Amino acid sequence: MIATRCVLTAVLAAVLGCGAAAGAMFENPIELKVAAQIDPDSGEDSAVGGLLGLGYLFTDSLTAGVYGSIVTSDRELPVDVNRIYGMGVYGEQDLTVGYDLMPFVGASVGFLDPTGPDQSTPLHLAGWLGLRYALSGNMAISCAATLHWADEEIFDYKQKGPSDWEADDVDATADIAIRFYL
Repeated sequence: MIATRCVLTAVLAAVLGCGAAAGAMFENPIELKVAAQIDPDSGEDSAVGGLLGLGYLFTDSLTAGVYGSIVTSDRELPVDVNRIYGMGVYGEQDLTVGYDLMPFVGASVGFLDPTGPDQSTPLHLAGWLGLRYALSGNMAISCAATLHWADEEIFDYKQKGPSDWEADDVDATADIAIRFYL
């Protein structure tokens, strides 16, 4: 875990210290993204999570950065585990440049911590397709459909018997975000 923190800290330093040109659409090159992640497939108690991302606009259409996330899980496991923490790096590519409503694709790689420091931290990959609307030169809103994959079955736990549980390694969320350009 310490090595992961060191790698992510180095990536953040590289992203923030880079002198590349910022995107022409927004006035400032640093993006602060605050997102709500809604899992509609979680049954009657939909899981809701939050994501905080800090990125840098390298070109008119490419953003890369780091993120941290927390998801309240819909599972009622024997152990009181109802949060999944995550951290990693992400990148987004705009599909067109110069319009107020901008389609984009993105991907991230990171780690999830479903139960605390004494448990394993599975690898987490995600990909998304979304639309971003520029409210001003310093702010935008976006929505995206995101597909998540983890190398362990930690999503959407369902009880099959008194002590028998079933989970998935793939999940989908609808992400709604507000983005600030600093």
